[in-house]
Amino acid sequence: MDLLRQSANVVTDAFASGLPVFLAFSGGKDSLAVLKLCEPYEGRFKLLWTNTGHSGWSSTVRS
Repeated sequence: MDLLRQSANVVTDAFASGLPVFLAFSGGKDSLAVLKLCEPYEGRFKLLWTNTGHSGWSSTVRS
């Protein structure tokens, strides 16, 4: 099984578990890839964005 299919299966299993799903998002290439895999589940997860590129720390949670 290829890496993309394995990754999609992991995401599917996470949503099938019935537990709340949170996506930690930094805006980097890995976060963008996982966000793309989560597109079919739009509205069913919370996105946690953390900006660690500044001297202050900030985060935002969106549903």
